[in-house]
Amino acid sequence: MLYKFEARAYGPDSTAEQIQAIRDCIYLHAPNIIYWRELPVQSVFQFDLFEQRLNQLSQDMTHYDLVIDLTEALPPNGECRERLKPLFAGQAKMRRVAVFTGKNFMLNIAAKFVLGSSVGMKNFSVSKTLDAALEDCRRAALK
Repeated sequence: MLYKFEARAYGPDSTAEQIQAIRDCIYLHAPNIIYWRELPVQSVFQFDLFEQRLNQLSQDMTHYDLVIDLTEALPPNGECRERLKPLFAGQAKMRRVAVFTGKNFMLNIAAKFVLGSSVGMKNFSVSKTLDAALEDCRRAALK
């Protein structure tokens, strides 16, 4: 069962259960595909935990694709966008990011802005569904 996060930023004062639930938002979805379930409201603390989890899951991989679920997320604030830059830059084994947002047009635009302009990522896609995001990863792997 998925942990139900409140619409607030989680920090070092989070309970052990909340910290584990945050870590559990990053998991191996399929071989060489890591799934990232974004919280409703992001925090630098959360991204620190996410980075640790990404590094842990990918340590024995030669490469991976990252699928990011933004269906419950609000756009990140400036501090979080700044934290994402070194987080993604440190992922040398990451080939592609495929984001999906549900049917949220404004979030699609925000995701493209954050990944492209703010973070400087080159190899990413934004779509509405998980199936479309996974298909983007499959197509990229065939190139």
